[in-house]
Amino acid sequence: MATNPNSPLNDQHLAQINAALQSVAVAESQLMLAKQAKLDVSTLETQLATAKDKLLAIKHTYFPNAL
Repeated sequence: MATNPNSPLNDQHLAQINAALQSVAVAESQLMLAKQAKLDVSTLETQLATAKDKLLAIKHTYFPNAL
């Protein structure tokens, strides 16, 4: 649960963030395959990295002790 009792986020939100981060990992592996196939996925890589950074920032801010 969020450390701050006034936090707008709860355990359900943490589960959603973790699920999204798992989806990011799958997408990263698929982008690696696409790159091996010589497809230009640079825009997708940038968008995915931005989304991952935002998810991690939210997770670390609201759930600093979560794995």
